[in-house]
Amino acid sequence: MAAPLLIAAGASLAGGVVSASGAVKSGNAAKRIAEYNAKIDERNAKVAEQQAEQRLFMSAVEEGRLREDAVEFIADQQSAYNASGVIAGTGTALTVALESAQRADEQIRNTAFNAAVEAQGFREQATQQRLAANVKRAEGAARARAAKTQAIASLLGSASSTAKLFI
Repeated sequence: MAAPLLIAAGASLAGGVVSASGAVKSGNAAKRIAEYNAKIDERNAKVAEQQAEQRLFMSAVEEGRLREDAVEFIADQQSAYNASGVIAGTGTALTVALESAQRADEQIRNTAFNAAVEAQGFREQATQQRLAANVKRAEGAARARAAKTQAIASLLGSASSTAKLFI
């Protein structure tokens, strides 16, 4: 009768060890998966930051082009006035040139503002991605801790069941 009891006790303990080992492995795998996903989020954050910088750079290029176009347009206006015998720096010709310059400045400011807003949107995406990475890491760590707790509970349950066999 003692042999079957020892076999049952051994099986109970072995089952607990296997269950505990599985729980720990599961927790470690969950942590590794969470870390992988967090790294993806961090990569996406870097991409969003790069998009923000690229948008600002492209805006600066566009603003430069707009300035050049405005200077050329106003110079053409002045040349047309001069060719028609109107003195370009006075009266209506001056008013038209000033209004053209004002419109160009407004267009340049709008371009810069829109680029800044878009860049801020990309930076916000980057922040959200980084926060998501932090959450995923925390979730992975929590799963690993929960798995270890489950493993300990499994071992304690097996020990308790085995002890009851001998009582």
